[in-house]
Amino acid sequence: MSLTSLPFIGLSAAAVALYYLVPKKLQWLVLLFASGVFYFCAGWGAACYLAATVLTTYTGGRLMEVCPEKKQRKAVAAVVCVINFGLLALLKYADLGLIMPLGLSFYIFQSVG
Repeated sequence: MSLTSLPFIGLSAAAVALYYLVPKKLQWLVLLFASGVFYFCAGWGAACYLAATVLTTYTGGRLMEVCPEKKQRKAVAAVVCVINFGLLALLKYADLGLIMPLGLSFYIFQSVG
């Protein structure tokens, strides 16, 4: 979906309208759903890469939360970083004909930060 297409403008308008219509506690769900729709429109591959990054980051955060020792938390963080940066390197530098989803590198750096 192109950023200048009518479907994108419609999706954006609907997301903004819904965002302000739902209670403040649920606004993040509107943004999450709109982002998911946008990535799925870009293709299943883009959505799968995003889902893999979200899953590893979320799981790593939950594991770090229950790890009693600082050493274990650092190990979990290191594994999550290797997975996420490995995915980023695969998409950016491997000549596999894979298309990098829009904003994925930004999201990876934000999640690792």
